[in-house]
Amino acid sequence: MIQHDKETLISFADAAKRLPRSPSGRPVHAKTVARWALRGIRGIKLESICPGGRRVTSVEACQRFFEALVHATNESPRRRTSDETKRLLAERGLV
Repeated sequence: MIQHDKETLISFADAAKRLPRSPSGRPVHAKTVARWALRGIRGIKLESICPGGRRVTSVEACQRFFEALVHATNESPRRRTSDETKRLLAERGLV
């Protein structure tokens, strides 16, 4: 949870500007950051608060969001299924 008195609050536009461009060179759009906060990715939402009627996030919340995404990617069901499939194929001598 964002601690507004201890974290550096930034707008979604500022958060987007701090992110690296895509491999094709396109910048991240502020609406993408807003979507991460409102809908999330893989069940993980970017923390945000709405002080004074304008929704913002924090530098620290962005860091937590990306760390959670990395962790979720490393523990994804697809990866477990793929590993299990490889194990089953190996047991049956097909690999």
